[in-house]
Amino acid sequence: MNRMLLRVAAAATALFALGHSMGYTHPRLDGEPGMVAAARPLLWATAALQLGFAVVGFRSFFWAPGALNAVSAVCAAVAASRRR
Repeated sequence: MNRMLLRVAAAATALFALGHSMGYTHPRLDGEPGMVAAARPLLWATAALQLGFAVVGFRSFFWAPGALNAVSAVCAAVAASRRR
């Protein structure tokens, strides 16, 4: 029973993450939501957090979560540096 509940929790978390990812690829650019979506400090904060997650992933788990978070950190940092 516990294994099934954990699988349901994992699936719900995956759907939650997918929903956030889809929402971020098409942000509303009008008003306050647009200001947040276009904010450069938010991208730098995302890059820093992903880098922290990468360190934790490499040290506490195994290479895959660390590598995926490292790639995410690099992509967010490059996006922040190119943002006008």
